[in-house]
Amino acid sequence: MNIDNIGDLFRFAANGVAAQRAADNACKLARNHDPQTSHKAAKQVSVFANNHHRKIYEALQTMKDGTFYEIAERSGLEPSSVWRRLNEMEKDGLIQQTGEERRGPTGRMCRVWRAK
Repeated sequence: MNIDNIGDLFRFAANGVAAQRAADNACKLARNHDPQTSHKAAKQVSVFANNHHRKIYEALQTMKDGTFYEIAERSGLEPSSVWRRLNEMEKDGLIQQTGEERRGPTGRMCRVWRAK
């Protein structure tokens, strides 16, 4: 799936593959014997995921490319939240790896990503 503008991304987030996958996985996030609050929280995962996808995609559009640390700084998300979503977004055809690596703040090499 190619996203040509931010409006397409919002439609994708509302109706797309990532939202459906998150909804399908919600039942896996809470066991039958877990309290009702856990089931309610599991159902909200798709809302958080879609919001993160949107913020990550918008950041990559404005910055050309970046590591998950750089994307996190631009998007206002925690690096761990960005890192968690990148492979999902790649599978959904929103972003791709550039084939480059850059040194992150910890000194380790990080993959560089860009919006499609």
